[in-house]
Amino acid sequence: MSETLVRGDPFPGGSFPLAGRPIARVGYGTGQVTRHAGNSEAQAKAVELLHVAFDLGITHFDTAQFYGNGLANELLRASFGNRRNDILIATKAGAKPVPGAPIPLEAAQKPFELRAAVEANLLTLGTNWIDVVNLRRMDFAPGLLADGEQLVPFEDQLAEMAALRDEGKILGIGLSHVTVEQLRTAMPVGMSCVQNIYNMVDRSQEPLLELCIKNDIAWIPYSPSVVAWHTPQGRRPGPCPGRRFPSRGDGIAGRPGMAAHAFAKHDAHPGNEQH
Repeated sequence: MSETLVRGDPFPGGSFPLAGRPIARVGYGTGQVTRHAGNSEAQAKAVELLHVAFDLGITHFDTAQFYGNGLANELLRASFGNRRNDILIATKAGAKPVPGAPIPLEAAQKPFELRAAVEANLLTLGTNWIDVVNLRRMDFAPGLLADGEQLVPFEDQLAEMAALRDEGKILGIGLSHVTVEQLRTAMPVGMSCVQNIYNMVDRSQEPLLELCIKNDIAWIPYSPSVVAWHTPQGRRPGPCPGRRFPSRGDGIAGRPGMAAHAFAKHDAHPGNEQH
């Protein structure tokens, strides 16, 4: 890491509350890091990059056990294992890795699978608690769709997540890839955040965003910088015609700022994003 780096504003772009603590609006999504960290040298560079992000004021790191079959979590552990209280870790439950498969993921929506995902994250992160776990639903495109035995009642999932929170294994419950109706169902349980797609191309989730603003729920979109061109009909590879948008993976080249963005309640309206 460069010796000339100086930690700047502790909250780049301002702060917002998440899981009971103020956190910078700009966070770091680790999904792309593992794709470039296939050997020990690359992993050392990934750790250095995560340190750079921290030095720039980013303390919110979004991960998942299925990112690189645990590699993203291991990189976070190597980077911040001795400063766990200084960072906020948000992870996901609802899918599990299938190494070597054409699509290296499959649905894991059953309550016992959600618990197993949390336990696996705890193990690879080397921590006793996770700040936020986002329950990833698979009811509509883009992404995997649940079917068969994986069509699990939402209420059963919420009950398991609440139990994990009561046990102290997670501090906050989030939702990912959900509908307005599902958020309304979940709000009595207490939701810390919602993580749906939202960017300059795809604004289809604004009714959900408005509900989050109204109820002081943090809005933490995925694909904020348009990894691919998403439409209500699905995902179209490549950039939006006529524009070039950097991907979440730009950070691996040494520029962490584009990895993920969090829009807090008062600045979440279109045209007023803080990032």
